[in-house]
Amino acid sequence: MRHIASGIRIHLGVQVTSIESDGARVTGVSLSDGRHIPADLVVVGVGVLPNVELAAEAGLPVASGIIVNEYLLTADENISAIGDCALYASPRFGGSLRLESVQNATDHARCVAARLTGKSELYDGLPWFWSDQGPDKLQMVGLTTGYDRVVVRGDREQGLFGLLLQIRAARRHRVGQPRRRPHVGAACLPRMVQSRRSRRPILASI
Repeated sequence: MRHIASGIRIHLGVQVTSIESDGARVTGVSLSDGRHIPADLVVVGVGVLPNVELAAEAGLPVASGIIVNEYLLTADENISAIGDCALYASPRFGGSLRLESVQNATDHARCVAARLTGKSELYDGLPWFWSDQGPDKLQMVGLTTGYDRVVVRGDREQGLFGLLLQIRAARRHRVGQPRRRPHVGAACLPRMVQSRRSRRPILASI
């Protein structure tokens, strides 16, 4: 409803079939259900693919990114890969991750810089993301996969709320590993509740 109130319309279950023009400028977009949406500006956001060709040509293992270990090293210990193209081993989440965010890239750079200056530590950063949508800023901490329940803090009707995506401790326990308290996979906050007081109960749970 907040998107609609801001004049935003989201069309689900359809594809763009063509972008129309009058020969000089864009005039609209045609959809797969037959509708035509007039427009004088079209922004195309279709995602990205990691550039792994150079690494592959160098004989380095690649998959959905350039494969690196928890120190962001490739199979060649003299070569590191960081940022959006790096598929790194995550001790925190117990698998391989490739993330596309400013935080991920800058934290990778700090990790490699520390290693090159004699302070080698494994990379175990906590992912966080943000998105400005109309008057709101959505913020997310952690990953939004594998959770058991959603805890709502605040007032959804007023748009002043956060979501905690929780994994029960029993699911996270493995033989030979210490039991952990329930883990919060992600927290989402709109712009209006970003005061220190309102953030503390959510972020302290992570």
